[in-house]
Amino acid sequence: MQFQFLRELPDPLEQFLYFLIVLAGLGIAFFVIGEAIPRRVYRYDKPPFTCFQWEKGGAVYTKLGIQKWKNHMPDITRVLKIMVGKRIDSPRDPDHLERLILELCNGEFIHAVQVLSGPVFLLFLDRPYGIAAAILFSVGNIPFVLIQRYNRPRVAALRERLLRSARAKNPGGDSP
Repeated sequence: MQFQFLRELPDPLEQFLYFLIVLAGLGIAFFVIGEAIPRRVYRYDKPPFTCFQWEKGGAVYTKLGIQKWKNHMPDITRVLKIMVGKRIDSPRDPDHLERLILELCNGEFIHAVQVLSGPVFLLFLDRPYGIAAAILFSVGNIPFVLIQRYNRPRVAALRERLLRSARAKNPGGDSP
């Protein structure tokens, strides 16, 4: 993909504009893909979404100080209100928490695929710029994967506590 009018610009500026075009294209494509995936395909209690032993239920991310920086990261759900927000709006509603957990699975999956798709930049940018863009794009998505892996076990544990509490209050009846 080459735009003739960009060829007249200084090389770094031309490459930066190509970077922005590819970035926007990938952003739109991954958004559409992420929204199209039915949430029922995710099993948060099965690999790869369950915690690995070394994650210690998300505690390893606490040691990385994730709770200090995670809320300062960009979040598309703050802009697009049609999406399920990543905040716990209804902490006493197990159904809402399950929807949130599935959204966290989707977010992790999409960001993990983005990590792996960094080399796409090599197809559109000249070599040194493409390598830098691929690395930046891939590494830039890693914190978002970590945030999902940190939040999901905590939300799942809260949901499980609510379900246990509801069963204890109503031992023979319907549980939420």
